[in-house]
Amino acid sequence: MDHFYTQIGKREGKQLSAMLDEDPALMERRVQLSKRLELYEQARDEIDSVDCM
Repeated sequence: MDHFYTQIGKREGKQLSAMLDEDPALMERRVQLSKRLELYEQARDEIDSVDCM
């Protein structure tokens, strides 16, 4: 199974979209949500680092 996940992880977004037959708009929304989540996590970490001082 690890080999399978490694191979899938190497694929580009467009290749994965084609494999999954995913709507491009849906894929773009997923990317935007991922970016937003990353920003929230960074903000949380910054708040936690200030809160501990």
